Amino acid sequence: MVRRTSTRPPLIPAGSGRGEALARARTEALTRATAAGAAPEHTTIVRIREVPLSYAGQPAVRVTVKAAGRLRTG
Repeated sequence: MVRRTSTRPPLIPAGSGRGEALARARTEALTRATAAGAAPEHTTIVRIREVPLSYAGQPAVRVTVKAAGRLRTG
């Protein structure tokens, strides 16, 4: 069985903070998957999706990061 979880940070501003924000989102997705019962050694990021937000006052994207992994046994 595979346990999946995702995290959606609110807004990531374009520019120098983007890489750091994506790294934080990846880490949080992995942490949430592990907390939900996934085995840490078998948990990976399976999808990162960025959607541009045209309605924001500054250039921004909504990011969805999904992590999945085998359930812990024992």
